[in-house]
Formats: sequence, structure tokens, C-alpha cells
Amino acid sequence: MVAFERSNKYAANYGQRFVMRDHVGSTSLILNGGGTILWVDYFTPFGGWHHTWEKSSTIPMQTTYRYTGQRHQPETMLYDYNARWYDNRRGRFTQSDTIVPEPGDPQSLNRYAYVLNNPLQYIDPSGHFTEDELLEWDVFFGPNQLNGVRDEAAISFWYYILRAAEFGDKLSFAVYSSDRIVGEFVLEDGALQFSSDGGSKYRVAWEGFQIGESAASQFLPQQWALTKSEDQILRTEQQLRTYVNGPNSLTDPDYYELSIGGYFGVGGNVSIKHDRFGKSHFGVQGGVGFGRWGGSFTAGKLLQSATADPGQIALSVDGWGASFQGGYWVGGALPIVNSGPQPVQLGFSSPGFAMAGGYTWQIP
Repeated sequence: MVAFERSNKYAANYGQRFVMRDHVGSTSLILNGGGTILWVDYFTPFGGWHHTWEKSSTIPMQTTYRYTGQRHQPETMLYDYNARWYDNRRGRFTQSDTIVPEPGDPQSLNRYAYVLNNPLQYIDPSGHFTEDELLEWDVFFGPNQLNGVRDEAAISFWYYILRAAEFGDKLSFAVYSSDRIVGEFVLEDGALQFSSDGGSKYRVAWEGFQIGESAASQFLPQQWALTKSEDQILRTEQQLRTYVNGPNSLTDPDYYELSIGGYFGVGGNVSIKHDRFGKSHFGVQGGVGFGRWGGSFTAGKLLQSATADPGQIALSVDGWGASFQGGYWVGGALPIVNSGPQPVQLGFSSPGFAMAGGYTWQIP
């Protein structure tokens, strides 16, 4: 719910107003201070106007923030999604996405598509800096460094702040004192900088804000809060990861595994995993067990508090590892890997149990 005040007391729409939103953040009801319904909007799944009801023609539309809470431009009949314009009549963006976020998902190959063509479940809250842009602006010096930073617990939150941010967002933080610095990201001479409201500017570097040319002068923001242009405030790394990864919710499986093999005393199995980022992984295991012949299909989830990124899944799945597998038609596995968050799997399998170990490779 959002409240606002109309200050012109001589206008027909004067007074306090309350904006009520539906499950995807669209403006669905507008009430006055007494609770009387003034405006009702009904949207089709992709944001077209199915039906609009108004109490009186003398009370115009109270806000331009309508479908999923984004600003509608009456002149162009398009929605401003910050990074791109969205045409709710066609259910498509007017510009292509700068990246293919999930190459393994055929729905993401259409870079004009809106939220994988599934607007009942997902929304596209805003644009944000892409990894390609951060590399282009010399914030990171190459994919290997970028991958290492986002998996390093000490500074991974900084990577996700940059990935969740866009021009126009407000970042506030404290440095060595209780005084808070507030400002926004700007692009000057091809370099990404942070411009504070107090007039100071800092070069954005891979390990924090950089003062001057010395890498040793970099500092990380403390007690930070990122305020998005749609007034969404992100304060934790978990919120940042969820925002950046979009449709990959905290409850979705991180990967699916199909395994074929058997154990009757001594045995083994081969498996193929397909993770949420479109990467495939091939594994071979050998071990001991009994009564477990055939195949299994399971969904895997990393034991962690935040949405997984590609680097975490690779650390948890690829390389040497061992697992305990069991069940009677419905069962699972508890893999033990060399590094990364520990995964668990649950699905359908042939009866029996086994203890196995082996190696898994990511397929290029």
C-alpha cells in the first residue's frame, strides 16, 4: 500500500489517497481517506487494460505507476522499465536485452520477451548493470577476476551491489564514522563513478570505492542500503542475489540430475546435471551398495541462505565428491563435495542404497 496527498484543496481529487497493489505490484485500487473506492484497474497478464472503473469522471487517474508498479508514459503508450521500454499491448520490450540470462532456457533466447513469457509468476522490476558493462567500464579486468570476486565471501556483496544497481539508484553507507554518505552511480569518461550528494566523487573499483590512483586506498561501504528507482530498498546480500537472479527464487531447485547405473555389492553410475543457469555437468561414480539398479531423477538444492550463482553451483557440483544415495522408489542423495555449499537431492529412484564417490565435469 502507498499513501500520498493531493495538495490542491480546490481540485476534485483533493485529499489523502491510498494505492493498493496486487500480487505482482500493479496498481489495482485507489481509495480516499475514508476508504471509498475511487479507481479500479484490471490488467491482462502482460499488462493490457482489461477493464478500468472510476467513481466519477471528475476524478482523473491518480498515479502513472500502474502495471507492476512501473511508470506509464501516456504520450508513447509505453512503460518505463528503466533499462528498456515495455509495450504492454504487444507484451514485448521495444529493445533487446543486453544479455541472454539463462542460455539453457529456450524462453530466454528471445531477448525482447517479457519475464520468460510467464507474467503470472515473474516480474521485471528494473534494469541493472550487466557483467559486460562492468567489464567495459574497467570495474573488473576480466571474467576470471569477476568470477572469483562474486564467490569470495568477503567482498561478494559488493559485486551484487553493482549488479543490482543502475543509474538513478541511491546508495547510502557509512565509512569509519556514524555519518552516512548518500549518492548515485554516474558514468564519466567511460568510467563508472559514485557521486555523493555532498559533491565528492569516487572511482568504482572491483574491491570498493577508489580514492585517487592507488589501489590500496580502496574502501568498501559499510552499513549500506541500495534504494532502487521503484522505491525498493535492498539491505542484505540475500536480497541483492534474489534481485539480480530474477526468476530464480529461493525455493526453486538449483539443478536437476538424471542418473543411470546400479549397485549389487560393487557398482557405479553415470549422471547428467542441468543447473538453473543452463550449464550441464557430467559425472561418473563408483561405490558399494545393494538393491539399487536402474535410474533416478532428482532435484538438487544447495544448503545456503541465498540464491545460488553460477560459481557456487560449480563449486558444489564439479570436481571430486562422494554421496550417500538411498530410497525405496522415492529417495534422494546427500553429496559431499570438495568445496562450496553442500547440496541435497530428492526425487524418484530405484530401491536400495549406495555409498559412492567420483568426479563431475562441467560440459562446455
